[in-house]
Amino acid sequence: MIARLRQLHPVALMTMLVVIGVLFWMLSVLAARGPAGGVFWIAAALLWMLAWIANDALAHSEAATKSLGRLRDFFVPAVFGITLLFLWQVIVKGFGIPAVLLPAPSDIWAKL
Repeated sequence: MIARLRQLHPVALMTMLVVIGVLFWMLSVLAARGPAGGVFWIAAALLWMLAWIANDALAHSEAATKSLGRLRDFFVPAVFGITLLFLWQVIVKGFGIPAVLLPAPSDIWAKL
């Protein structure tokens, strides 16, 4: 499966990662409503794995042009960082961890 993903055009992989990002955002909105159940955590784990696989495929894809290669070189670490922020948000809100112990990224952003 990963080998087949690596054959996709980098723009298709970037689009796939944007869709996964939107799904992560929707999951973080659900997490803000309170402690989550088993289905929520399975969905979070699946999204994280999909993001990891798609980002790995993008990192190993061949760019047709130099500018597309630069875009890919920017996009891969950006997606990794954003994925970590979403996971942090989902874990803190999903488990209902008090902000005194570990604030969520959204809480930190609101204070800034």
